Amino acid sequence: MSPKLSSSIFKLEWYWHAIFSIFIVGLSLTISFFSGINIDTQERRELSLLGKIISMTVSEEMIANLKGTSDDFNNPDYNIIKEKFTAIGDINEHVRYIYIFGRKNGELFFYLDSEPHRFSSQGMTTSNPGEIYNDNTGSVENVFKTGKAATVGPETDEWGTFISSLIPIIDSETGKTIAVVGVDVDINEWLVDINFRNILSISIGFVIILIYFIIVYINKKIERKILRQNKDKLISQ
Repeated sequence: MSPKLSSSIFKLEWYWHAIFSIFIVGLSLTISFFSGINIDTQERRELSLLGKIISMTVSEEMIANLKGTSDDFNNPDYNIIKEKFTAIGDINEHVRYIYIFGRKNGELFFYLDSEPHRFSSQGMTTSNPGEIYNDNTGSVENVFKTGKAATVGPETDEWGTFISSLIPIIDSETGKTIAVVGVDVDINEWLVDINFRNILSISIGFVIILIYFIIVYINKKIERKILRQNKDKLISQ
């Protein structure tokens, strides 16, 4: 075989190797992208369900009994709800805050705010009853107006950046939203599963490429060995 022909075949082979590698990388990135979207959608659905379950532990009567002032610290309903919310946060490792918003004179305020015990070492970061919420992005207002649950975010306030499930508590007589239960998940926690799947997809792609080139390398070594053996036979004849 002439050197020119051998060089051309070599270039052609590596051209197809490069195309294969680009295809696998592209496929891995595509799978990673759509996998991230799918996980985000699934986690939002699960967070929405969790929010609805939590809101079912709070009755209209309990909300009516809350004053939204420091007096609520001695209110049995306030303490019962807070204990429930804290316990729910304790068994849901991604939950950061569970709270109840009220609305008065066009302002949002906290009826109640809670966090899991695992964050107690960081000091008190929850809001007191009646404390005004100053970082309103419009999402909570929209739930008050429409009476429809929503999963929103990421949105940033003074406590951090969160994905939030917002569930209205409706007055059965008037049909009006009297409060909104919120569940926050820190964005960093939210991205853990998504990033893991992304890294996994891309890693699998590179492993496939690595295995492919190992096979190519081994085949080349076998071909060279066979060519040497055939050449030696021809010379010996």
